[in-house]
Amino acid sequence: MNTEKKYSKISGQVIFSNIVLVLTILISPVLIALLTRVLSIADFGVYSLLTSFVALMSLLLILGLSKYIIARLPGKQRTEQATKFYAIVIFNAVIVAVLLLVAYFSPFKPWFLGITNLQAYSAEFGICLFVIFAMAMGKLFFEYYSAKERLNFANTMDFLVNKGWMFILVAIFLIFRSFTLSQVFIVWLVGVVLPVLIYSLCSL
Repeated sequence: MNTEKKYSKISGQVIFSNIVLVLTILISPVLIALLTRVLSIADFGVYSLLTSFVALMSLLLILGLSKYIIARLPGKQRTEQATKFYAIVIFNAVIVAVLLLVAYFSPFKPWFLGITNLQAYSAEFGICLFVIFAMAMGKLFFEYYSAKERLNFANTMDFLVNKGWMFILVAIFLIFRSFTLSQVFIVWLVGVVLPVLIYSLCSL
């Protein structure tokens, strides 16, 4: 019976993961269509460049800790799991925050904006740094809940971290029929921070 329950649970998780994957695939073209309709060609190019920058940096700044979470935390007592995980989160949060502050206040910022010809988009670049921080934290929480075998919850929250903000943007468009590039990045930040906060509350 235990074996049957185990395989039933695994099957359910696989089905749910595939549903999330399909939703992700379906939503992305809708977002692209919406952005290309509302934003100018130049602004859409800036959006594409900065989202690529965010994706790359949020992966690099995890510092390999996600693999440590998957390899080391399973099998430990619940209290010990939580203690070790939050030690990892605090360590990573401090490192990432310091690196992003350096990126913003050091010569890196004018160099990056200059080499990408984005001098007029300093505010959007700053918002992207906050998005990078939130996405890095979200990735750690995803791995933590995956290590705890709460895959459906982890996949749901990961979907919200990566794609949930698009629903907010669509709602804004339906109400106001327009939005700016800055508003896109602000909505993205809000859409990433909210799931991370939910992650944090559920792990207490």
